[in-house]
Amino acid sequence: MESVESIVKIKNPNLPGLLFEWHPKTQKVYKMKLPTFDGEKVEADVLAEHCDTHGRAIGFVQTWFRGYREGQLNPSNWGLNL
Repeated sequence: MESVESIVKIKNPNLPGLLFEWHPKTQKVYKMKLPTFDGEKVEADVLAEHCDTHGRAIGFVQTWFRGYREGQLNPSNWGLNL
């Protein structure tokens, strides 16, 4: 019988409106915007693919959060300077 791996939920207390999930079977990490009112749908985006361990999933979430925080602290960095 094949073992079924559970979906791992990763929350950041500084971002209560977001939930991250690692799906071990598909090796993907998702970023989900949680609904703020009844009837609103959950918006989900793939944050990372080919993520084969829980530690890597945490690392992807931490890297995303650092970039998000940097953008909030320094809005001038939102654009690209090519």
